[in-house]
Amino acid sequence: MSGAMYDGCIMNHVYVRWPLVALLTLVVVAGGVYAWYVMTPTKSLEPTPSLLTRVTGTAVVTGISPEAPNGAVYELTLSTGTLRKIYDGQFFAPSRSVDGKIAVITKREDGQFGLVVMKDKNGTDAVHIESPVQGLYPGVSVWSHDGRYLTYEMRPASDIASDAKTGDARIVLLDTITGEQVVVAQGSSPAFMPDGSIVYAGAFGVYRVSRTGMALEEPQGVVGWRTEDALAAFSTSIALSKDGTTLAIADPELDELRIYALDTTSAPVNERVVPAIAVAPAFTPDG
Repeated sequence: MSGAMYDGCIMNHVYVRWPLVALLTLVVVAGGVYAWYVMTPTKSLEPTPSLLTRVTGTAVVTGISPEAPNGAVYELTLSTGTLRKIYDGQFFAPSRSVDGKIAVITKREDGQFGLVVMKDKNGTDAVHIESPVQGLYPGVSVWSHDGRYLTYEMRPASDIASDAKTGDARIVLLDTITGEQVVVAQGSSPAFMPDGSIVYAGAFGVYRVSRTGMALEEPQGVVGWRTEDALAAFSTSIALSKDGTTLAIADPELDELRIYALDTTSAPVNERVVPAIAVAPAFTPDG
């Protein structure tokens, strides 16, 4: 599991082989646990009791199977490994809101990438979201705590295909009720604070944008970055605890995970550096 925190330990990738399913990407567990699963139809292995039996609830995953050779979105029951198909299509990087809405990236027939938002866990009323920035395509998405708003990255198609991050990235905010979209800033790896403000990695640091609905204020710095490399932050993933008091930054260039305690103004008051090859950190609901 990539970046999932269990029993106080932030964990990296765990690769799990599973019969039938060829590839599953980002997992979003009900209640806010995030993980990466890679599953192949090769030799089947028994689930690891010490890890999997501690995980309950359901998750949204994407992949292919005999019943959906071209791909589909599935609901995964974590305690049993049971899969339920939700929606057919070539999708990846799913995310799920607290009230069950699902956002996934799709590769369209013209070869371009698009964002699809589904009304509930059954794939009802799937809406294709138009790109607000010409030449950029949606990446990882994150839901607000109230389930109404979605913030997501937009990057060049070459970045998405290679999982690279460059200064071309933009952060977009979507109101899933009205369909209104606005570009928040140049940056990557967005996350929501409990009050609805957006935190993201940008050039020279991590920033916070306060907002009222779709009305945005100017970005404010949270944590400084290595000033010798303006693009360093765009190769970085960040995560916020559910209560907004802890910030985790994965720096693949330095092979370290930095964890900050934040005060009520989002200013860092404590820093801990953990040597680790960390990618896509995330927090459990209890932090």
